[in-house]
Amino acid sequence: MKLVLFDLDHTLLDGDSNHLWIEYLMSSGLAGPDAMQRQAEGHARYLAGTLDIVEYIEFQLSLLGKGSVAEWLPRRAQFLSSCVEPRISAAAWQAVEAHRAAGDCMAIISATHSFLAEGAGALFGLDVLAPPA
Repeated sequence: MKLVLFDLDHTLLDGDSNHLWIEYLMSSGLAGPDAMQRQAEGHARYLAGTLDIVEYIEFQLSLLGKGSVAEWLPRRAQFLSSCVEPRISAAAWQAVEAHRAAGDCMAIISATHSFLAEGAGALFGLDVLAPPA
């Protein structure tokens, strides 16, 4: 048995889950354009190697502060089905299934906060290692 770790963004998912989430929130009227600006700034700092991950996660989680987890779960489900699932390639599904058939131990690792990452992991039936929400 092998240990197989999948990354979420730009690996299993064609895109960045945080970016897609903010687009979804904006289209739903739950976040303003300033949220996308902050996301872009955080992504630029990530690429430059200067991202303060605690500050970034606090920003991401602040977007969830407008309701309880129970209130957010249906929105997450809708986001996953409309924005995430269509961006999962056949190759990604096949890779996960091939390792599952081989009996490998698998997990997703991600810097995406656990509220989003665990939802994406559930699509694949995989555990997720991510910053807590």
